[in-house]
Amino acid sequence: MEVRKIVEALEKGATLLGEHCENCGAPLLKKDNEVFCVYCERKEEKKDEKEEITLEEILNETAQHLMGVLRREKDPEKIYKILLSLEKLLDMMERLRKS
Repeated sequence: MEVRKIVEALEKGATLLGEHCENCGAPLLKKDNEVFCVYCERKEEKKDEKEEITLEEILNETAQHLMGVLRREKDPEKIYKILLSLEKLLDMMERLRKS
């Protein structure tokens, strides 16, 4: 694999990604919202700049946040409310995994 091709693409403004080409295994690059491989010249579809996130990921992040709040909380009423919220989040995550 010639590194020269990657360097040339970087010099032209491309960004090196942490992903690899499914065809040849070379590192993928991105320029003008287009992901491509400089070796096999495979191009991927243009993707929206918005990152897609699943409901399960949102629930997991929320649960992680609530656990951090719970760790610092001293008020028993607030602790109880946080625990109820966590219980509902965990139930919902379990239902998602079963579906």
